[in-house]
Amino acid sequence: MNQQLWCWGCDIRHHHENLLVAHGARRVPPRVPSDSRSAAYHVALDGGGWLVLWGFGVACVPSPGLSVLLPRYDPTPRTVADTEALRQVWCLQDLPPHEAAGRQLPAWWSALKALRWMAAYEQWVVARAGAEWRRECAARFEASEVTGDQLGRAWTDVCERLAQATMRAALGRREAHANTRRLVS
Repeated sequence: MNQQLWCWGCDIRHHHENLLVAHGARRVPPRVPSDSRSAAYHVALDGGGWLVLWGFGVACVPSPGLSVLLPRYDPTPRTVADTEALRQVWCLQDLPPHEAAGRQLPAWWSALKALRWMAAYEQWVVARAGAEWRRECAARFEASEVTGDQLGRAWTDVCERLAQATMRAALGRREAHANTRRLVS
């Protein structure tokens, strides 16, 4: 996630255009300009719902689904109850209360929706700005884990593994519930 957010920072400063905006994100500047607050980017999701992109993480508000925060430096989604408050966030201190999702399957499904958007966005960036652009962005990132033009594929792989794990967990719970019902009857 850290590398992805770095790349978005490069994308908004692309020499021809703000790539996030060109892809359909809406730039939302802070109501009160300040050095501690930066613009947020709001993204409408196919099928309803929305994302908010910041330098410190991503929020996903799917429709339907559980709203989650994906922090820059923490791989565990955090659930957010006050979703409308997310539209008014420009720095970490603005975030509404949130808590680690743990094993809440709906939170992981919501995270998956955000990660799928990221995978599609990365494929779009390579098509629009070229693989060389993404490689340049990744080369400037000191802790690069994935070559720039492979970010889309990396997110797709993460999505596939997360979808499989979440499905196994959901089926396991369903089977456990069915077994419990049989034992009780």
